Amino acid sequence: MKTYLVCIGVMLIVLCGCTHTVVGGGGDSPDKRYSLWVSSHGASGKAYFDRSKKKLWVRIESRGGGNPTVLFEQSYILTGSDIQWDTRWSSNETVSVVFYDWGDGVSNYNNMKHLSASNHIASLSFALDRSTGKFIEKK
Repeated sequence: MKTYLVCIGVMLIVLCGCTHTVVGGGGDSPDKRYSLWVSSHGASGKAYFDRSKKKLWVRIESRGGGNPTVLFEQSYILTGSDIQWDTRWSSNETVSVVFYDWGDGVSNYNNMKHLSASNHIASLSFALDRSTGKFIEKK
């Protein structure tokens, strides 16, 4: 019985100490051949709308056939509150993502219809490299 309680205690400590918020979203290219997806992982033990470092994954995949092929994947560390993003495909082979928030402690959910996004955090642009068939980040 003692071993059982110790195991339960360790599991609770691990689960409670490692919680963080994950949000995601993205968009398809105009011809629906490619999809860009962003996944944002908030800081452990903090509310997502608290100003903190967040790890964001950007992934671009082909949408053809049954199995998508990863054409780009990279992680980025950004600091902000409730970080949101807009995905903009300017053509079938070029896409940009703009990251922003509304300020420290301000939730996107409560303000997305009332306030304009005021804090630009970062912009990323990607283009298809036709020689490799993969997307590359444009700097």
